[in-house]
Amino acid sequence: MPETRSICVYCGSQPGNRPVFADAARSLGTAMAEAGIRLVYGGGAKGIMGAVADAVLAGGGKVTGIIPQFLIAKESSGDSLTRLSETIITADMHERKHAMFERADA
Repeated sequence: MPETRSICVYCGSQPGNRPVFADAARSLGTAMAEAGIRLVYGGGAKGIMGAVADAVLAGGGKVTGIIPQFLIAKESSGDSLTRLSETIITADMHERKHAMFERADA
């Protein structure tokens, strides 16, 4: 079985209605960074999506963000895309989800 070097995490740009969800996202991100596993995610800086990415980056991990052009202004902020290890801008949601699947081992 090949080694898992990257994991795709599908999650929302909203924080959810219970703090436990953001806490779990941060815990996952911290664990991924500690294990040297790259995060592949939807590229947003807000909500659960932002929480997991922030935790990976804070732990010194690598993050690939994949975001459609039309969502950049809505889901990212300021330098949120430039702080990522890699940013891929897609034409639409279908291309985004396909790219996320293709870039991750799990």
